[in-house]
Amino acid sequence: MRHLNFWYKIFVFALFMTIILAITIAQAAEQTQINIQAGILHFPKPDAGPNILTDISFAVNRNQFQFIPMDSTAPGVRASIFAEVIIMDTLGNRLDSARTYFYSMAEDSADAARSDIRIFNKIFLMLPPGIYKGSLTVLDVASKREGKFIFDRIEVPSLLSNKLLFSSLEFAFNISIPQDTIQALQSRLYKNGKIILPNPMAIYSANDTMIHLYVELYNLKYDGAVPEKFEVSYKIINEDGTLKYDYGKMLLDKPGMTSIITSSLNISDIGHGKYNLAISAFDPQSGQTAELSKRFIIVPTGGFRQEFASAKYINPLDTAGLKLITNLTKYLFSAQDYTFFKVLNDTGKTRFIRQFFGAKDPTPTTAYNEYLEDALSRYNYANEHFSRIPKSKKDGWQSDRGRVLIQYGQCDYLDEEIVPELKRPYEIWYYHSLQGGVYFIFVDKDGTGDYRLVHSTAMGEIYDKNWEGWLQKGKNEIIFESDGD
Repeated sequence: MRHLNFWYKIFVFALFMTIILAITIAQAAEQTQINIQAGILHFPKPDAGPNILTDISFAVNRNQFQFIPMDSTAPGVRASIFAEVIIMDTLGNRLDSARTYFYSMAEDSADAARSDIRIFNKIFLMLPPGIYKGSLTVLDVASKREGKFIFDRIEVPSLLSNKLLFSSLEFAFNISIPQDTIQALQSRLYKNGKIILPNPMAIYSANDTMIHLYVELYNLKYDGAVPEKFEVSYKIINEDGTLKYDYGKMLLDKPGMTSIITSSLNISDIGHGKYNLAISAFDPQSGQTAELSKRFIIVPTGGFRQEFASAKYINPLDTAGLKLITNLTKYLFSAQDYTFFKVLNDTGKTRFIRQFFGAKDPTPTTAYNEYLEDALSRYNYANEHFSRIPKSKKDGWQSDRGRVLIQYGQCDYLDEEIVPELKRPYEIWYYHSLQGGVYFIFVDKDGTGDYRLVHSTAMGEIYDKNWEGWLQKGKNEIIFESDGD
């Protein structure tokens, strides 16, 4: 009996040490994931058919990779890097992919360990107009470490042949003309005669004095008989919509029906914060105007949100329960991510959630995660204002208005009829910048304050062209089925 008891204790101890080792390895793997900054741009090509050139740019810190000597005779060390983009439909089915394999060079191991050097690259695909999801994976071939960046919504626009139209606006750290064109042609950062060092997430430091921009303008009216010009103007808009700075108008020569526009704007006096850069183009010959706006962030030297400098920032993921965060991410995960998430145990779910919000952080070099804070704010607002049981204020996130708020953010304009004479109360939420402009119509069927979504023009949402019939009061009631959650 003593002999069996001894071996049983050995077995229990070995099992315990195996579990500890597995947890340690998992935690180490989580802490050493490659951090990625990535962005997606679209460049419709009028002469390339209906498919749109989709440009996925990314940046990674060089010191995250393992550098090894190339051989015993050659100087320097080299890291081998593999990157792949996978495009899926909104249900998570794989549609397309593209990949690249490249090297990064350093003088020696000490040079490779520098924290102030980043690696930039791009992957390109041709995609038909539509709504997609996607992921970017970057792998260190030597160490097998990897990182993943999730694109939960990719909107590929259509090219309108008769309308003045901008491509996506690309922010860059620098735009230069290469001295060696032949060598530049081998770089994925080369575009229309220029080398563009991308800033994928449009995050600048307060020490940066200039922002560099690249954009393409299509469908200019052009006949080539006489020299013609068009106007371009830039404005910086504060987060509250007020004007911060106006750079005025510039006249540019028309090279043809398409023009490549690159600019460098001084931001030395702008100050840290979140802004929108608004660009406008006017073609005098056609009388058409094109407008485009995109957000960028200037991070102060001491880190974003200086008001937290005197107090330790507490990550909401450290204090919020798993159930609350699971409720929140139900509307933020892709269909594929949510299916995978549901089969994980609590430890796996917690790790997956941290990875998800970490990849979405617009300022990953700071402790404060703006994306997470904004999502939690919308979740709490939904519970506060949309709960079916007002006193509980816990189930508003499950309501239709709560779901739309969490998934799409605050609407730009709300039209409501609270006390109609002959109809049910309803609300219309307008989103001007979502999918080119969409709206959601909610009806209070029972007069209890539970507004249900009956019609929307957004992709993937309920569509009922006869939605006005839902407003009529009468004996013929329409039964709403619960989603079971």
